[in-house]
Amino acid sequence: MFETHTGALSVSSELPDEKLLEIDYVSQRLQAAWFYITQHYMRSGSSDVSKGEVLIDDVGKLKRFLSKKFTGSYTYKIVLVIPPVMNGTDDWSMAPLIEMNEVTSGSLAEKRHYIYTVDNSERVYYSAQPDGDWERGPQKLIYKRSARCEVATC
Repeated sequence: MFETHTGALSVSSELPDEKLLEIDYVSQRLQAAWFYITQHYMRSGSSDVSKGEVLIDDVGKLKRFLSKKFTGSYTYKIVLVIPPVMNGTDDWSMAPLIEMNEVTSGSLAEKRHYIYTVDNSERVYYSAQPDGDWERGPQKLIYKRSARCEVATC
């Protein structure tokens, strides 16, 4: 969903030994929800914590990201970036993700839908229009923000 142009790529000057590419800008093609993740990094031998942001454009990639164990870093917060079609307004919005559940239909195609709880459990968004059936199916917890420092648990 995110895309960029060759001219927007450069080699990172902050961590030259890592050979990381920096992206000056990205554009978005689809009107779909995505995730803005804040990571905290702790440098070896130091008590300093630095922050970094990760942008993930779909649930499958988020699930893989959350399942990885990163040395010296942890997920501090996930924000759901909500398109107008989901939030019922003319503008994009952002809200801290409290919980995300996956609902799988019982059909042969086994379609997956997601239920997002945001803003201290006050609001719920759906990845597809609720039809009175799929959203009542069995739910599998994908993410739940813990009370302790907002560290992610899966």
